[in-house]
Amino acid sequence: MESELKEHRVLPVDLCESDLMNMCGRYHFDDTGLPLLREVYENYFRNAAVSAFFSWSGHIGDKAVVLMTLGEDVDRVQSSLMEEESLSEAYMAECIAMELLMKAYGRGDDFLRERTGLWCGQYEFPGTGRPMEDVAEIVDSFGQEEISYNGAYMLIPKKSVAYIVPLQTKEPEVKRKQSLCAGCNRTDCEKRAGSPKELNYGYRRIFSKGGGKGCGKD
Repeated sequence: MESELKEHRVLPVDLCESDLMNMCGRYHFDDTGLPLLREVYENYFRNAAVSAFFSWSGHIGDKAVVLMTLGEDVDRVQSSLMEEESLSEAYMAECIAMELLMKAYGRGDDFLRERTGLWCGQYEFPGTGRPMEDVAEIVDSFGQEEISYNGAYMLIPKKSVAYIVPLQTKEPEVKRKQSLCAGCNRTDCEKRAGSPKELNYGYRRIFSKGGGKGCGKD
């Protein structure tokens, strides 16, 4: 993955009121969950930003390499909420973080468009069409200390992503948020847009025991 140029950027990401309202339907919070969702967002994510690393050559047909994270604070927020048994808030924090990462993809596209004059094509993720071992190659290529990986090639912090994207002269016909998951065959992915898993295993176990405050359940 040799590239001529590398750059680190801190990219702000945020959710507007309409984003939060749309999340209520997508993640099964219903309208009654909006005040709590808004509170979680305001308390923990109002000044969110992604730390993003880019590598590219800028040549047509070449591919850019991207590594980005919402940082360790998000992991700490979720762990703290779970320890406090604030289960609805913890699940909402998970969902908000996923939405912010979706926003980050767009910010990354904009950055590469600005730097290269080219459009970003379909993402290539390790584990989906590329070997999981590519995680190590991507992370190690930047020589940074913010993002690492474990023996199973899972990124640390948890809300981090690594991918490769072709650069092209033609603007994509489908908006990024629609095409990102539509082109991926991992239908069981908890980050999948449009039809996300309602609860991961840990949250399902907790809510099945009668915990929570009514949000995030069927």
